[in-house]
Amino acid sequence: MTELGTNEGIINGLNFLGLTVLFYLLLKTFLSLTKNHFYTITAVALTVMSATQFQFASTVGLETNFHLAIVFTGIYFFFSGSRKWMWFFFGMSVISKLDTVPLITILSLVHLWENRAEYLGDNWWKQWLSGFIIAGVPVLVFVATTFLLFDGPLPQSAYAKLYYHSHPSDHWFPFLELMFKHDNRAALVGFSIVIPILHLISSMVLARFKLRDFAFLLGFLGTMLLFYVYNPVERMSWYYALPELLLYSQLLISVVWIAKQFGSALKEKVVHAHYSLMFAALCISVVPMTTSEKVWTDRYMKSVEAERLEIGRFISTFSGSDTLVSAHGHFGAYYKGYVFDLSGLNSKLATDFKIKTDSVLSTFRPRYFIHHANLANIEIAAANGYVPMKEWTAIEEYGYPKWVLWKREDQIEKALSTF
Repeated sequence: MTELGTNEGIINGLNFLGLTVLFYLLLKTFLSLTKNHFYTITAVALTVMSATQFQFASTVGLETNFHLAIVFTGIYFFFSGSRKWMWFFFGMSVISKLDTVPLITILSLVHLWENRAEYLGDNWWKQWLSGFIIAGVPVLVFVATTFLLFDGPLPQSAYAKLYYHSHPSDHWFPFLELMFKHDNRAALVGFSIVIPILHLISSMVLARFKLRDFAFLLGFLGTMLLFYVYNPVERMSWYYALPELLLYSQLLISVVWIAKQFGSALKEKVVHAHYSLMFAALCISVVPMTTSEKVWTDRYMKSVEAERLEIGRFISTFSGSDTLVSAHGHFGAYYKGYVFDLSGLNSKLATDFKIKTDSVLSTFRPRYFIHHANLANIEIAAANGYVPMKEWTAIEEYGYPKWVLWKREDQIEKALSTF
């Protein structure tokens, strides 16, 4: 049990708070759109059940839940019409994480279009000034502060991945591949495309089209455009948390909208029966996917992550006066000395050296070096006078080379070993 006063305890506490607020806001947002508790509860349940990557990301001790709580607070106020709070949380969302810029830009444009009479009316300047003070000023202060303290608002991790990490090119949209990885997931994404299209066509035919009814879908498309450009080689679960919630929220909003159209011609019990059938059909697709994801995650955590913890505990026994070079932060968290983050995600020095292992080892001569034992790393370690100290093999089960911890072999140690 982690104590709340520790760094890990604070992060876990904030994430639990964020998850609680997020669920509350999802319920409030859906209720404001559906005006029906039955639809709201079932729709939110299925949205969360569908978002399997969000489920994983929300339980691994990252800031995902807290960030999403900020974002969906802004989304709730967008739908509820609380303009000042909407602008405030739109600004906070951008400050929280820059990957929300496409979503916030699109929602802002939708809001401006729907309220264009006010923003272009007689007292237009009051509306623009209010939005600028509430959202624009905090964002500008944040950007200015990042230039004073760092090199700008782009996080070091994003800078390293954008400019120095590899980018896959074996698919027209590599980031989408995970969303079609299994048949059930592909079917769910198919539902998420077809049903909003039916919603769009029906709303136009019935003259009930509202742009805001498709805000989740537009936000999803904007977010995916960002990842098309960013194109990270790693498909981390937390990258998909926001896109999943946006896509499946749109799916369920469209399902409810279509179901409610029957309400104008059919009895409420019949409408609920039709909706329940659609809900059951979606569950058939979602439940096996959620179950298989949980089985895979449990297995992965017990194997690979347990091994990583074991490596971390082993490294924690070393003296704090030496340097460790590691491309994976999990190991460095346990080390008592200086850690050179070879991935560049947390080290500007690493990106200054273009995260080239050979240059870092030959220049800084760290005492320890840990990485995957691929051929390139083995040759670089040997060429720079590093010898294997210990290895761990559980990760090979998932197609990655084993972990090897190398130690610098000094000339003094070589001389002593000859006696």
